[in-house]
This record gives sequence, C-alpha cells and structure tokens, in this order.
Amino acid sequence: MNVVWENGARPEQSNIVLQNTRYFGVLANSQQVDNGIGKIALPKGFEYEANASVECDGGKVIENRESKPYQLIKAVDGSTPAGVTFVLPGPPCILWKNR
Repeated sequence: MNVVWENGARPEQSNIVLQNTRYFGVLANSQQVDNGIGKIALPKGFEYEANASVECDGGKVIENRESKPYQLIKAVDGSTPAGVTFVLPGPPCILWKNR
C-alpha cells in the first residue's frame, strides 16, 4: 500500500481501511501506515473497497482528509494487485496529535 499527497510527498502517518464488499459493514482490515508505505494481508476469495485517510491539525478542529474514490481490490488468486496507491487531496498538512 502506498499513500501520497497530491504533490507526491508521503504523509508521516495515515490509515488504510478495507471493507469486504460481500459482508458490508465488516471491516476486513484497518491499519496505520508510516511514511506512506505498508503491507496488509487480506483473506483470499473476496473483494474489498479501500481508502486512505489522514487526520490534520486544523487548530480548533480535526480535519479528516480521505482518498476518493474508494478503490476496489480483488484478493483472488492471480488477480490480487501487487501494489495500490492512494492519493490524499490537497497539500501536506500538520498531523493531528492527541494532546
């Protein structure tokens, strides 16, 4: 999994969320990715919708930026992609940190 901003920079931290399309509402996996690169093992034989998100420090609010549209990933023998890239909207931001 690769996560980048529109300008190609990699976010310090981001989250990847995958949902099983057959069992909607059941998360297949959710993982934090550091420096825009990560790996996620998926159960085979299913399709997943996936996106990446980053929580930006907007001062008094937390701004959540998500890659759109969701990407369809098929985890089927012979058709599982070797890599998926998610592009976050806008320029890089200062990440929100729990205070």
